Amino acid sequence: MTSKKPHFPILEAEISKNGLVKKEIAEKIGLTPRAFSRKLTGKSDFWYSEIQGIRKLFPDYSIEQLFSSSDEVRDIEMSKTPIKCKPQTKQK
Repeated sequence: MTSKKPHFPILEAEISKNGLVKKEIAEKIGLTPRAFSRKLTGKSDFWYSEIQGIRKLFPDYSIEQLFSSSDEVRDIEMSKTPIKCKPQTKQK
């Protein structure tokens, strides 16, 4: 059996990192655990009110970051990479 990548990897990682229980998150946003699971795997879409409820749990992230797909995460991570630039020289 192969392991499937999470549909929303940043959201999944934050849930795990913060020790949250998916059942409790589901209840906070008015979903059953099964419905929440289906939405996390991309089998069903989140309603905007559900997205807002989840966003409140992770205030350090934008909606775009939390709900980016597996393919988009690389682009988000790349945007966090500092840009190297030449040091400024003093003008005389």
